[in-house]
Amino acid sequence: MKNKWINNGLKILFILCIAGPIYGKITQNEQFLESFTGLGYPAYLSQILLVAYLLGIAAIFQSKYLLLKEWAYTGFTFALIGAFISHVFVADSLKGLWALVTLVFLLGSYFFEKKLKSNT
Repeated sequence: MKNKWINNGLKILFILCIAGPIYGKITQNEQFLESFTGLGYPAYLSQILLVAYLLGIAAIFQSKYLLLKEWAYTGFTFALIGAFISHVFVADSLKGLWALVTLVFLLGSYFFEKKLKSNT
């Protein structure tokens, strides 16, 4: 039971970390888009990532389709590693650290999820 609470807590922390970028993508916030395009990405990519993020969050919280959940964790892992590398390449390491912290919450949730499945 304790592991389930920790797992859900890590998932919530993960969502809180990506809530800002999701909000920026939804509202097409000028500061967000400037930062996003400053990394060298086209602005329309933020809308594609928004859909992927929302679907990924839904997949992580569902428990019926385990393969879909695995793919969601994988997709977020690649997105966060890419975000870290992108920020480091443009010498914006502070925002890159945000991606690593978010990745720690995501991977913690993933491993607790695995631990819960092995106990049942």
